[in-house]
Amino acid sequence: MIRARFGVGSVGLICLLMLGVILLPSASQAGGGSKRVACFGGSFPGPDEDPAFRKKPGKCVYIDERGLTVPVPPTSTTQSTQGVRWRKWGGRKAVGRGKGFVAERTQPVAVRITLTRPVRRCGRRVYSRAKFRFDYLGTSSDAFRLVTC
Repeated sequence: MIRARFGVGSVGLICLLMLGVILLPSASQAGGGSKRVACFGGSFPGPDEDPAFRKKPGKCVYIDERGLTVPVPPTSTTQSTQGVRWRKWGGRKAVGRGKGFVAERTQPVAVRITLTRPVRRCGRRVYSRAKFRFDYLGTSSDAFRLVTC
């Protein structure tokens, strides 16, 4: 009788562990893939413009929240990108490549985008930091503190 209880308990435990192994990866991917980033439509948001929260945006205008505190924000507080393809998305870091604009050029140049520090704001998980590295002369931006809500 003791042996029978042990046998059923072991089978139950093994089934429970197997179910956990199957469900655990899909649960972590679902939570990780739901991260978004705040994108604006124009070069700088109007007083009543709210950002669109997007997953893997191909085109986006990123705003550094520090630029919102001054009456005339410097151009270094915005970054416009287009044609971005994301190689990695949803974890603690998102990495993509596309085209971006630098002050000395009229045409877009290749840029590498890294989004980091996901936080929960306004009921959603969003990336709160961005770094832009341009292939043009190897320049990079200071880390943006992205608008998150």
